[in-house]
Amino acid sequence: MFRLTIQRKVFLAMSLLAAAIVLLLITLTMWNLEKGFSRYAAEMELGKLEAQVEALQHHYAEMGSWELLRNNDAAWRTLTRQAGSRLAPKMKPPPPPRFAANHVPPFPPRALKAQQPPADPFGIFPRLSLLDNQGQLIIGSVPSVNAVWRPLYFNGTEIGRLLLTPNHNPESSIAAAFLSSQMRNLWLSGLAGLLLSLLVSWWLSRHFLAPIRDLNTGAHTIARGDFASRIPVRGEDELAELAEDFNQMAERLERMELGRSRWISDTSHELRTPLSVLRAEIEAMQDGVRPTDGETLARLHRQVLQLGKLVDDLRQTQRSEVDGLAFDFNEMNLLSLLHEACDGFLERFNGAGLSLDLAALPETGEAWLIEADGDRLLQVFNNLIENSLRYTQRGGTLQLSASINDAQFILIFDDTPPAPPVDALPQLFDRFFRVEQSRSRSLGGSGLGLAICQQIIIAHGGNIEAANSPLGGLRIRIMLPQQQ
Repeated sequence: MFRLTIQRKVFLAMSLLAAAIVLLLITLTMWNLEKGFSRYAAEMELGKLEAQVEALQHHYAEMGSWELLRNNDAAWRTLTRQAGSRLAPKMKPPPPPRFAANHVPPFPPRALKAQQPPADPFGIFPRLSLLDNQGQLIIGSVPSVNAVWRPLYFNGTEIGRLLLTPNHNPESSIAAAFLSSQMRNLWLSGLAGLLLSLLVSWWLSRHFLAPIRDLNTGAHTIARGDFASRIPVRGEDELAELAEDFNQMAERLERMELGRSRWISDTSHELRTPLSVLRAEIEAMQDGVRPTDGETLARLHRQVLQLGKLVDDLRQTQRSEVDGLAFDFNEMNLLSLLHEACDGFLERFNGAGLSLDLAALPETGEAWLIEADGDRLLQVFNNLIENSLRYTQRGGTLQLSASINDAQFILIFDDTPPAPPVDALPQLFDRFFRVEQSRSRSLGGSGLGLAICQQIIIAHGGNIEAANSPLGGLRIRIMLPQQQ
């Protein structure tokens, strides 16, 4: 089934436009050629009317006016034809007739009759007109607008004009062969130009619509779920920018698809671990391997709590990506909030043989006021301090520092070993990511804490990044703008 594609539409539009232009040019050229040549032929014919001009000027000199010729066709015809007969070509006398010397034929010989000069040798009498010095028609046909003329003088004063209307029937004129040849060449040239324009239109439609075909192919590929598809970028115009945007969109879709697959895989893996432990504990109790006592029930309770925390983290992470976390911004002191978070961990740090160093924190004051959601920021601080408490080796330290630079609040969390590898630092904020060598699942982390922290900080217009700490462990750097 024939489908009118964009390329065909462009080709047809350009072809029709080219055909219209060629046809218009041919029509105007033909009209101008015919009109111009008719006028040129009339000028040439008028140049042969010197005898008529002299005869009319002589008539005016004798009569003193044009009254004898006014509306007098017979006098007008006699005057112009007598003058025109003088322009007829000179003809040789015919050979003597082959009759007896004393015998006169009753009629002129046919050959002699054929050689008599025509009364209107150039066929111009019906197209002649005579005007007086006021432009009023005296005798002859009504002249056309494009008529050519010669002035008539008497004693240096213009007494009238002799006008000749161009011949509008070239087939009956001597110009028929010339005009026919020119028209034929003009049509051939127009046809060649039209064919060339069709070829150029076809090439342009293919050339300029090639990026659109690439986009169409790429869109169909993306629609089939192949997000790895990319399209070529041609040139540097708007279509090239569109192709680059399409490739960036496909890359984001590919990352999202990989993230979704990873999310499902990681979620099922994270849920399977506590469920497997619960199942093993329950089956051991059923088989009588483990007694159903308070210690066993406490282990089961811890596993259920861990599973519940994981489910809550999953729900919170998914909610932040789909609907966004709910925030309640109010003015508060950032350092006071940080001190509040640290106060809740002092006893646990002491019990784990760790120290919490707050000496580098400045005094709280109005300079540290910020518009923020206190509960969400407290959640971030608690998560970061909890990570240091969980993973830092016994005898280690968590050192906190704060500063203001370039209208930003900068908070730094530095802890002592162990430290994650350098190549793992950019992935610390990915969901479910763990550095298994030093921060294992056995320590109770779900792998979602830092991902949630990143979303909260970004929602406050800030940024969070990880690096190796000068103390030998991990450094977390938070930057929050002073103006929200």
